[in-house]
Amino acid sequence: MNLAPERLAGALEKPLAGLYVVHGDAPLLVLEAGDAIRAAARRQGFDEREILISGPGFDWQTLFASTGTLSLFGSRKLLDLRIPNGKPGKDGG
Repeated sequence: MNLAPERLAGALEKPLAGLYVVHGDAPLLVLEAGDAIRAAARRQGFDEREILISGPGFDWQTLFASTGTLSLFGSRKLLDLRIPNGKPGKDGG
C-alpha cells in the first residue's frame, strides 16, 4: 500500500506493518517518515533497533542473521536497512 506523507501518522496508529519502504526525492520528508515509524515502533513495544547500511561488499547474510537475534533484554526489534544509492545489487535484489 502506498501512503502519502500526510496519511502516514494515521496509519501508524494501527498495529505496524511488517515492512515499510521509505523513499523519495525530498530528504526532509524521508527523514520525518522514518522518525514517525521509529516513534510508533517504540510506542508499540519495539525496544531494540539495529541499523544496517548497504554498500559495496555488504554481506546480505548479516541482514538475514539479524532477523533471528535479539539481545538478552529485548523483546521486539526494528531493523533499519538503509540503501543510500537505492540499488541493493544482485545479491540484495
